[in-house]
Amino acid sequence: MSKVAEAKLNWCSIIDRNRELSREVQLANNYLDQVFEAVQTPLLVLQKEPLSVRKMNSACVNLLGDGSEASARRRLEYLLCWQEESPAELSNVRRLLQEGIPSPMGVADHILESTHREGEHLNALIAHIELIKGRSGGEYLISLDRSAAQSGHEKLLNDRYKLVDSTLTEQKLPDALQSIVCLCREYIGPEALIGVTTFNAETERLEYLVRPEGLSREACSAIDNALVVFGNGVHTTSSVLRKKTTTDFRDGDILAPRVMASALKAAGIKRWVSLPLLGINDQLLGTLDFFYKEAVVETPVSDKELAIPLHLASSTMERHLSINALRENARLEEFLRFFSQQLMTDPHRPDHSTFVAATNKLAAFMKVPSSSLRCWILDERDGNYRPVGTFRDQESSICSGLAGKDVRQWLSSEELLVHKSEFVASLEAEYQCLHLSTDHEFAHAIGISSNGSVNSNKRLIDQCLVFPLSADSTLEGFIVLGPQESRVVKKLNLLSTIAPILASAFARHRLIKSLMHQALYDRLTGLFNRHKIEEILHHEIDRSLRYQNPFSVMLFDIDHFKLVNDNYGHDMGDSMLLALSDLVRSTIRATDVIGRWGGEEFIVILTETPINKAVGVGNMVRRHVESYDFGIDTPLTISMGVAEFRPGDTAESLVKRSDVALYEAKNSGRNKVLPEVNQPPRA
Repeated sequence: MSKVAEAKLNWCSIIDRNRELSREVQLANNYLDQVFEAVQTPLLVLQKEPLSVRKMNSACVNLLGDGSEASARRRLEYLLCWQEESPAELSNVRRLLQEGIPSPMGVADHILESTHREGEHLNALIAHIELIKGRSGGEYLISLDRSAAQSGHEKLLNDRYKLVDSTLTEQKLPDALQSIVCLCREYIGPEALIGVTTFNAETERLEYLVRPEGLSREACSAIDNALVVFGNGVHTTSSVLRKKTTTDFRDGDILAPRVMASALKAAGIKRWVSLPLLGINDQLLGTLDFFYKEAVVETPVSDKELAIPLHLASSTMERHLSINALRENARLEEFLRFFSQQLMTDPHRPDHSTFVAATNKLAAFMKVPSSSLRCWILDERDGNYRPVGTFRDQESSICSGLAGKDVRQWLSSEELLVHKSEFVASLEAEYQCLHLSTDHEFAHAIGISSNGSVNSNKRLIDQCLVFPLSADSTLEGFIVLGPQESRVVKKLNLLSTIAPILASAFARHRLIKSLMHQALYDRLTGLFNRHKIEEILHHEIDRSLRYQNPFSVMLFDIDHFKLVNDNYGHDMGDSMLLALSDLVRSTIRATDVIGRWGGEEFIVILTETPINKAVGVGNMVRRHVESYDFGIDTPLTISMGVAEFRPGDTAESLVKRSDVALYEAKNSGRNKVLPEVNQPPRA
């Protein structure tokens, strides 16, 4: 098929489609004509774009235009137009025409007729709108009905009740405040640009939730997010004074910074009136601001006229603040419960990874950077304090510690903050924390230094907060909240609540570690005790049976150790046992295991070692002991028995054979190493 033929075919299809649409339109018009003739209610058809009246029946003409169709059209188009001077009637219908009706729906709208009265009620026309064809550029069917309307006073009260109900039940605070702004316009007229701010307690600034419509973006940016300080703006001054404040930009005395005043003057603002929104106990919630562009406006905003909007705005903001506070408290309780459970249930590892994970979650919950939250913990091995790790997706690290004596001296010193005001002292007492100057020696020791721009002793924001972690009169560690972090009450409350939880967890960790050490290690020598050695023996037996690997056991004791105690005292004897343990531990391999079997008897498990090599290791240990200076006149010697694991052995039988060999070594002259008796040949 040629392109010309294809084009002709497409054109014919388009013509046929247009004819079909024309027939549908004609049928629809005929249907509307029948509807208009059949019903008694006045009906008319509107086309959305452009707004035009398609059809009217005679009842509608008589109702709107006093018998003149042209007059009826003019009045209807006037009621539905979107110009500023248009009346307030049919506002719902106009809104739906502007936004588009997604589906057939009815909307009741009033056209008051103040000239006709029946008793105490006004006559009114009730308008109902419905989509009848298409969604974009379609047609709408409007029906009108005359009924008795409420009196002006009753309607006003009803509207107020609906406004209060919708405002207090609105989930989004900006939408609720926008309704209050509309209410304010009813009282003072459309000449004022109205905005509503909310007070952010964390930053101590006023933030606009409802920006003044008609105010330029530059002017809005200049007045938004202003710090609540006297003279920093009319709204901030009103917040500080807790009363209505007015500034006329035509006068010289302007309660606003130069940049802010210039931006507002450039936007054509002549007067700025701000009223504080106060809650219970005179709590600052925000401000209600009125901006006037017309110089002729001389009548100030009346507090009496705006009493209802002010109370409604304060109640609405307090309600949302209360809801947010309840949600925040629930979130905090859930976090504290999770935090405590994690510290109680997670196993405590030597690398402190449990505490690193917990402090990571704490930093994430507080929404602070990793460099601003640090935690240090007591290392019971040397009494120093070390960080439990760096946070926020960084690997945990144990760096060189701080001497415990220095830390305790620093934290008990009154010189952490040289210029300690009464306010700072009260904060420290309330939240159990300390203020640390960034130029203090302690701050340098933990890696925090002053930026050098200001005297850090004089600015609270340039100081760290230190929360000691104390439990049972022991300083288990401390948390450091770095400078530049806002001192928000909820953050301070959280840290002061978390501090004893962490301190208890650290103390519990140390106690568990101490109990485990007592249960597994010999108190004098620090070697594994008999219970732990028996456990390791069972493990080695299972491993040898699985992989067919040999291993041997050496059992030795000190020759004539009773004479050492008798001649030099038990303190010297304990010192020699400790020195012997360290000497043997440094002589054998790292994979071998040494433990104290009892008294002056010791046992060594040589992994992956047959008996012939084990005897060589035993002689090497014996020679090292014989040549070592233990601080007595005579050399110290040991006797040793060696046995190798055989299939069918138990831990008891294996140790028994090495004990028999030790007995033979002692009876044959001491200071020697003997293998087990009746040793079978190796396969």
